[in-house]
Amino acid sequence: MAIISGTSNCHMIVSQYPIMVPGVWGPYFGAMLPELWLNEGGQSAAGALVEWSIRRHESWADLEQEAKEKGVSYYTLLNQAVAELEENEPYPTAQFHVLADHHGNRSPRANPAAKGMVSGLTLESGRVALARYYLATLQSIAYGTRHIIDTLEDAGHQN
Repeated sequence: MAIISGTSNCHMIVSQYPIMVPGVWGPYFGAMLPELWLNEGGQSAAGALVEWSIRRHESWADLEQEAKEKGVSYYTLLNQAVAELEENEPYPTAQFHVLADHHGNRSPRANPAAKGMVSGLTLESGRVALARYYLATLQSIAYGTRHIIDTLEDAGHQN
C-alpha cells in the first residue's frame, strides 16, 4: 500500500486480480502499475483538516508569532507541546475526540454529506489545548486510515 498525503489522503493498493471493495474506488487495471489492479481509498481532508484545526484555534496567532521569532516551523513547536503533554498525561486525548469527516467521507463510507465532529471540549485554552486538539486531529486521520485498510483487507486485499 502507498499513501499519498497532502490536502487529502489517497490510499493506493494493487492486486493481481480485481477486487471490488464497497466505498473504495476501482478496481482499475494498469492504472498505477502494469498488469496490476488498483483500488484507491481516500480521506477528503487530511492536511487541510490539520491546518484548519490549528489556524482556527485561539492560540494560533501566538504559535505563529513564536515560530517566526524562533525561525522554526509551527509544527516543531506543536510537536514539542504534544511531547510535553504526553509526559504529563498518559492518555491526553482519552476524553477528547475528533471525527475527521469535515469534508465528507470518501472511503470507506462513500458519503460526501458526512460531517466532522469534535467531542470533549472544555474551557481549556492556550498551547496545551491546541496541542491536545492537534494530537486528536492527527489520531482521527490515522483511525480513518486504519478503517480504510481494514475495509480493504476484509474485501480480500493483503497488505
